[in-house]
Amino acid sequence: AMSFMALEETKLLLVPLPAVRAIASANPHAAGALGQIAEITAMLAIEAGCELLIRDARQRIAAVLLRVTAVHEGVAPNNPRGFRITQSQLAEMSNV
Repeated sequence: AMSFMALEETKLLLVPLPAVRAIASANPHAAGALGQIAEITAMLAIEAGCELLIRDARQRIAAVLLRVTAVHEGVAPNNPRGFRITQSQLAEMSNV
């Protein structure tokens, strides 16, 4: 099972499954967007699994930090002090 945690201020929208189904059946573009969300989730799960296979703990921690901060995607933190992640959270995500 995957879980998600917001590291920055976030707005969450909960759409009940019947409403999602109605939107997807009424609009083919919405159905495609839902497919993209599923694909992105699968790619993140694979990436997280691959990170856990890195034997060296320092390299594994670095890989996790790169993923959760999305630095490669050009994401900048909202907070001038940087991304907000605790050592405990990082340790759990990187299995150290």
